[in-house]
Amino acid sequence: MACCECHDHKFDPFLTKDFYSFEAFFADIKAQGVGKPESVPIPDEPQAAQIKKFEDGQAQLQKILDTPTPELLAMQEAWEKKMIEQPLPHFGVWHSIGPFKADSFKAAFKKAFEPEIEIDLSTSYPENELKWVSQPAWEDGKLHNDLKGENSATYLFRTIHATPRSHLPCHSAVMTASRYG
Repeated sequence: MACCECHDHKFDPFLTKDFYSFEAFFADIKAQGVGKPESVPIPDEPQAAQIKKFEDGQAQLQKILDTPTPELLAMQEAWEKKMIEQPLPHFGVWHSIGPFKADSFKAAFKKAFEPEIEIDLSTSYPENELKWVSQPAWEDGKLHNDLKGENSATYLFRTIHATPRSHLPCHSAVMTASRYG
């Protein structure tokens, strides 16, 4: 019935109207316990003892987890030292090439133009009158609205040097085609 609060159910014969009819019917009914008379406290004594035992055990475990051990402190110190000594990756200059024109937005998105097959920054593409252009003014995290071309693809390239060889998280946005009209 929860689906019907917002929309008619897709596979069962429950409608939004049914949901609100049920809600109106049950709106005046007060919730009450089932199965135990009011005179018996909830939780009863054996349950309260179990809860207390569980809470005490949980507190002991949390105390153990919160207490740093000499081994943990040594490992933390070694990791921090390694992170300070490790050189940061060096990011090369952005390069761009485009726009590679296409008949439509879908065609520009589907086609693998030459720079997608092989990247060589010294290559130019005379049939499109295009060559790779260095973009030293481009800054990370900023929008650069100098990509042009209607129903076209533009490619971006950048080299990242990391020493020693290690994993480097990389977040990127792919800009392949822009749609106009």
